[in-house]
Amino acid sequence: MKNIWWLSVLVLLVSATAYAQKKKPAAKPKTEAKTISAKFENCTAELQKNQLFFFQQNPTGKRDTILIKTFDAKLKPENLKISAFTAAKVKLHVLTWDEITKTETPLKKETNTTNQTAIVDFSSKKIVFTNFNTVINSSEIIYLDAAKTASETRDKIQRAGQECLINPDGTLTLKTKAKQSQLKYDAAAFKFIAK
Repeated sequence: MKNIWWLSVLVLLVSATAYAQKKKPAAKPKTEAKTISAKFENCTAELQKNQLFFFQQNPTGKRDTILIKTFDAKLKPENLKISAFTAAKVKLHVLTWDEITKTETPLKKETNTTNQTAIVDFSSKKIVFTNFNTVINSSEIIYLDAAKTASETRDKIQRAGQECLINPDGTLTLKTKAKQSQLKYDAAAFKFIAK
């Protein structure tokens, strides 16, 4: 009788522990890092392994590929956009993106925003124009005395490069604070030249 009682207790314990053990959840498959991309008509821009590629689907079903830029591991393009325009009877595609870096110390905060523009002629499979426009916003605490008892915050905006505007007639306008210039597309040379 005692053996039956001990056997039933043993069976009860084994079944309780077997029931209490949970299955380990199945390992989730690793997903690749989210690719940054933009689409327009039959064109796509994608960031793959720190390289920004521009693709166009041909009528033949093949994809033309152009490497636009290689980024370091810390910097990624943001606000990626594609558009198109016609210049000198040639359809050109415009790829724009922002590169944003931030620097922060106890006394200074700085945000550096660079707007990049790349114009591509897929008939020649070339980048025919590139431009950048940088805006640096900084905020710095300046102490007014040697004992550091009084301070003020100074905000400053600096600009570098040129703002690029695409005109309805297919020309480009490059603007800075001091000057403005016009460029037109030379289809034979595959580049923009001074107007």
